[in-house]
Amino acid sequence: MFTQAVAGEALSACTPAINSGSGTSFVAPGSAGGLRLSPLSEFKRNVALADNSCQVYSTTVSESATSGLAQQLDALVKETVRSHPNVESRNGAVNEAAYGLRAAELQYYPAPSAQVSQRSDGTHVTTLQLTQPLWTWGRITAGVDAASSQKQSAEFSVLEAQYGLALNVVSAYQTLQSSLGRQKASNNNLERLLSLEALVKRRIAQGASPLSDSYLISSRLDQSRSELANEQANGNSALAQLSLLAGREVTASEIELQSGVAASEFFNHENEEQFVQYALNNHPVLSRFAADIEVADAQQRAQKAALWPSLALQAQHTTTTAPGTFDNDSVFLTVQYQPGAGLSSFAQAQAAQARVQSVRALRVAAERSLVQSIRIEWQAGTAASKRLGNALANAKTAAEVLESYKRLFKAGKRSWYDVVNVARDLVIAEQALAEVNAQLVVTRYKLDVLSGKFPWLGNRT
Repeated sequence: MFTQAVAGEALSACTPAINSGSGTSFVAPGSAGGLRLSPLSEFKRNVALADNSCQVYSTTVSESATSGLAQQLDALVKETVRSHPNVESRNGAVNEAAYGLRAAELQYYPAPSAQVSQRSDGTHVTTLQLTQPLWTWGRITAGVDAASSQKQSAEFSVLEAQYGLALNVVSAYQTLQSSLGRQKASNNNLERLLSLEALVKRRIAQGASPLSDSYLISSRLDQSRSELANEQANGNSALAQLSLLAGREVTASEIELQSGVAASEFFNHENEEQFVQYALNNHPVLSRFAADIEVADAQQRAQKAALWPSLALQAQHTTTTAPGTFDNDSVFLTVQYQPGAGLSSFAQAQAAQARVQSVRALRVAAERSLVQSIRIEWQAGTAASKRLGNALANAKTAAEVLESYKRLFKAGKRSWYDVVNVARDLVIAEQALAEVNAQLVVTRYKLDVLSGKFPWLGNRT
């Protein structure tokens, strides 16, 4: 079955190593082949077509088909989420929230104050006070709860930033995988066209073909070289993006063209609802919104508590510099009520209640967006899995047709234009196969990220 073929290996039999030199090319200098593929020693060859044609391998799903992908992506994501400035900024917010929680907890303790004033006779009065809250209708507790939830929200915000960065890495990695596959197809096509050029030149020299046939193949060679240069630029752009994310130079020698066959089999047997449910229970975005709801709820309770008078125990020591006066010490209960200018505390309580409803609505919106992203990605992976077999079959058929047309051309039963056009059909089929393979390679990993798992930390359950 073509759905069991290794898409990464189906592009070509040529496997020279990727060069990590300073130029824009991923191709090793002096090598006529394409790019190095992942070593899949247990995969056996099923069909080998003629010279310069596509090769298709048949296999069963093996752990080695996914190990290279996991190692490469995990390494890149780990580097990115560990050192990126966005993560450092969020970690700073966590430290800030921790100090805010400590400040909120200290509100339970007595509050010291000092006041120095000067009377009209020149004497000074110094007043020292120590105020211990006794009853605040839950305002202090609500403040501690709000600060604690704010700290939790900041911690989930760090994870949220890491997941966002992970998705950026996966996206750039997919672009790079697509570019590598398309470069391989372009290199294969360039080899085929050079072989055809040599063939037609020999026929022209023998007087068997007109000179105009060489113009057609020269035009197609220029087109192939232009496509290869464009794909090299796309690949280098993806490498530059990965380098910026990881905070170091990521070279082409670190990246291997991966196979999407394991992902293809996964989409044939698994259920997207598992990812949806896991995301609803574990994704840090939803967890952050849950913490934000708790923050807003605690702030609402604090505002409602402010509508009532509070009771405090106050100790006071007064000293004056006037002659004949004595220090005065006193301890008394105080009742404080501060409704704010124009009774603004009532409006603030209503605003806090509206804020709770607003954050809850934002969480629902984030939940729907997350579920939508998972379902879209799942459908894309499922569609790519189904297209993989067709893409492999198209590439195989186009390669067979090209070899047949070459033989018919030599026998005078097909025109040179037909042969060159079929060669073009083959590279288009190989490029389409590269696109499908690149999507399958990263879709499972992207689903892990979208569902709130930690694939780069080793939690792939």
